[in-house]
Amino acid sequence: MGQLKFVGLGLHSELGISLRGLDEAKGADLVLAELYTSLMPELSLERLERLLGKPVKVLSRSDVEEKAEQIILNEAKTKTVAFLVPGDPMAATTHLDLRLRAEKAGIKTGIVHGASVTSAVSSVIGLQNYKFGRTVTIPIVEVGTMPESPYDFIKENLYRGLHTLVLLDIKAEEKTYMTIPQAVKKLLVIEEERKENVITNQTLAVGVARIGAEDMKIKAGSFERLQSYDFGGPPHSLVIPGKLHFMEAEALQVLAGAERRDLEEHLGEVSCMTEDAKERSRRYMAAVETALSELKPLTMPAIIARRDVERIVEVAKRYLSDSKYYVETGKDVTSLASISYAEGLLDALRFLKLVEFSSPQELKAKSSTVSTAYY
Repeated sequence: MGQLKFVGLGLHSELGISLRGLDEAKGADLVLAELYTSLMPELSLERLERLLGKPVKVLSRSDVEEKAEQIILNEAKTKTVAFLVPGDPMAATTHLDLRLRAEKAGIKTGIVHGASVTSAVSSVIGLQNYKFGRTVTIPIVEVGTMPESPYDFIKENLYRGLHTLVLLDIKAEEKTYMTIPQAVKKLLVIEEERKENVITNQTLAVGVARIGAEDMKIKAGSFERLQSYDFGGPPHSLVIPGKLHFMEAEALQVLAGAERRDLEEHLGEVSCMTEDAKERSRRYMAAVETALSELKPLTMPAIIARRDVERIVEVAKRYLSDSKYYVETGKDVTSLASISYAEGLLDALRFLKLVEFSSPQELKAKSSTVSTAYY
């Protein structure tokens, strides 16, 4: 009985393949690959074959989408076939279709996952991955006008406060790749026709080029500024942020060079909080230090060990220490986040009647303000 194993190559080069993927490919009777669904700029077929210790047959789009029965599935009926693909195997509909056809033909399938732009982009720019809405693709259109569906989905995501990953089309076999400035211009053209004020020259976006590479470029800024920024070679992708948590905003400044003026409207309630973050941090640190100095353990229920309460108090102390460090190094919002965690732990112990302390009135009164600002 044969098998068809889908193996993700990851990002940028042949070094993106996982150890498990490498093992599966080395153990296969036949190794096939497609390299047209995404661009891996530094992938070398020669180095890949040397890594695997066997030849790799590269398939074209027509081989995979029109001749899969003869070229892939017939082989997989009696052999173990490793099918190498850029990124993560099931990110492309083509791969899912092939897997379903194999399963229906009685061929056992398996997946070895790899990093892809959809999983990696939130990490490299510092946005929270669970706050992304529907991903959109801006196609390369040779004839006629560009479809407006990307604009509509971006609009919907922004309305819901969600980030949008915008994938930019590639035609690898033709060596044609859409760039970030081209994508920005296409979206502005649709806005000019629709006039819904969804996307303007002042819209904040993050451009990412050659994700996973040593020379990866990341730049956050307005649409206007991104149009003139030199991102270098492909592949390119774009992220349009929705509402930002204050740490996301800090990440865009530190990791992507965003300017404060570009972030203001995305921060919502948090923008007013960050203006006096240092002052609040110092005030809350003083309150937490008072609480810790006066903290007294109470009688523990039978199901709770005193050492567990002591461990939580130690964690609160570490958050206090972190807060002091961050405020001294100019990371005021991170400092405020740390001290709020410390306060939350102490308050939880007090509410459960495991400890007591006579904290300042400010510590008691502010909790609703902090919770509103953070979540």
